[in-house]
Amino acid sequence: MVQKGKIGFIEFIRGTAALMVMLEHLWPFARDLLHYDSKLFDVLTKDFFNIGQMGVVSFFLITGYLVPWSCYGKSNKEFAVSRIVRIYPVYIVSVLGLSIAASALGRGYSITEILINLTLLQMFFGIGNVNGASWVLPYNIIIYILCIIFKKYVKETKVVLGGFYLLCTGILCAAFVRSRLQGKLPVGIMLLFAAALLGHILRLHHEKLLEENKVKVSILVFFLVAAASIIIGYDFTVGDGLHGYNYLASFILAPAFFIYLYIRQLQTENRCILFVSKISYSLFLMHPVAFELFHIYKEGCIRSVFLIACTAAAFAAAYISYVLIEAPCQKILTFYKNRFS
Repeated sequence: MVQKGKIGFIEFIRGTAALMVMLEHLWPFARDLLHYDSKLFDVLTKDFFNIGQMGVVSFFLITGYLVPWSCYGKSNKEFAVSRIVRIYPVYIVSVLGLSIAASALGRGYSITEILINLTLLQMFFGIGNVNGASWVLPYNIIIYILCIIFKKYVKETKVVLGGFYLLCTGILCAAFVRSRLQGKLPVGIMLLFAAALLGHILRLHHEKLLEENKVKVSILVFFLVAAASIIIGYDFTVGDGLHGYNYLASFILAPAFFIYLYIRQLQTENRCILFVSKISYSLFLMHPVAFELFHIYKEGCIRSVFLIACTAAAFAAAYISYVLIEAPCQKILTFYKNRFS
């Protein structure tokens, strides 16, 4: 059964999103091992439907639905500590694990790269991610900071809607400038923040603080802005990486799926889904470690066995991470919260 305090449809999407990101990263291994070469398949999975990107959009919708609301009832210190405990321990282990694996493969990182990556501030220093899946975490931290700054407005529907429409306007302007100047303005990142705000708007509706007609307008605005800004700001050349088609698919399909499940308020009792949801954060960060370690044994391995082993290793690493890191950290956090509250 869904645990007390858990939201059924969120648990379903969280597990699904983690699987989508993992499968996106597993595909290059599968393609190389199976010697699969299909231009049509590559066009469909790279230029039109990038399931990893859809998973990321889903995570931001979840963040918007859950985090601002949880921030409202906590002190700034309590909220900050809870977020740090949630993010950093598993992330640090994943960075150290990938650093060791990369060193074993002869492409190790410098001490400076590793240390800065451990802070999660690498993008501000122009340093690449040791854990490629972690690129979204700094943007989540920005959302946490914004939640603290604007905490008293979390339940102020006029402020939330005003901020949402202001951001949507900014996205359209950024898309226009991007198209004119051929610049790399982060329209996609801005859309992720808009998705998080949309998630919060749905939460306000769920808590009966926002009228249904205003929610419907917000949803319509989001889809129109997402479509217009991507069409204006991004290239739609097929076969040239992450561009218009897959951005359009990600920012339309992932929110549409989220909204559909929100309307249905799915309460799943499927044990497999609940298990994946429970270990989703560890699966998100630890699957690159498992894949990197297994890369050592790629050559000469039976293809199907290798793919099955990679998948099993990813789940094993995630479960071990959950049991040894996530769960104990949450227990310690709960203990001190009860002790000093």
